[in-house]
This record gives sequence, C-alpha cells and structure tokens, in this order.
Amino acid sequence: QLSTICRAVGVSQLNDTVQLHNLPMLVVVGLDKVDPTRNVIKAYKAKKGEVERTVTTAASATAQPQGAPWARQ
Repeated sequence: QLSTICRAVGVSQLNDTVQLHNLPMLVVVGLDKVDPTRNVIKAYKAKKGEVERTVTTAASATAQPQGAPWARQ
C-alpha cells in the first residue's frame, strides 16, 4: 500500500514519511464484501495535474532535513 501511495503522489524515493504529508491524491473507497457496513480502500490514484508538482515538493523536502518529525515545531 505504501508503494502505491508513493506512486500516486509522485514520490519515487521515500526516505521519511514527512515527504508524504499534505500531498493530494484520490482514494477510491468501496463497501467491504464481507461486512457492507464497513468501507475499504480500493485504490490510490494521482490527482490530475498534481504529480509533477508533488515530485518537486518531495525533492525539496528531502533536500532540507529538519530533524525528527516529533522534534519539529
């Protein structure tokens, strides 16, 4: 699933999960076949026109390490 999410947002080299923060994507949701009262994620897809922008954003996020996510303010 993580690999599919990375492809959907245009992150080719994931070094830190911070690279995935605030990146737009589409999530296809459906009903669970066993329990129709529950939802399940069927697919992760790139938001139209967003993949090029997110590649640039992800590259800048990796270029400037800022320490551990829990230590940032």
